[in-house]
Amino acid sequence: MKTTKEHFELFKSEVRKWVNIFDLNKYSIAFEWKELDPADARMIADEISCTATIALNKDVGFEGLNYDITFAEKIKELAKHESIHLLLWNFSEKAHLRFMDKDSLIEAEEAVVRKLTKIIHTNKKT
Repeated sequence: MKTTKEHFELFKSEVRKWVNIFDLNKYSIAFEWKELDPADARMIADEISCTATIALNKDVGFEGLNYDITFAEKIKELAKHESIHLLLWNFSEKAHLRFMDKDSLIEAEEAVVRKLTKIIHTNKKT
């Protein structure tokens, strides 16, 4: 299904929401709305410069699928999905480095666990 400028604005808004929830504000995020093959959305980051580019496809796979969600909800799910990739980026990058020491990997994992613990604790109160 073709995405519109309104879908792209919703996507950006949702990414920003999740970036705040996950406390990922150290990243400078650029957004793109372009043809992506075959992905519906994509996130690429650079941990050293603390930059990320998060893109939404101009054509998201939705037609003919039996979803129990609206297209707008699908856009929101894509934004959350890419934000989670950003949350895990540092950990994932360190895990793929063959010269990474175990303590650095444990530190990156702990950072993710602390963020999720804070979020889950906050949500239990409401």
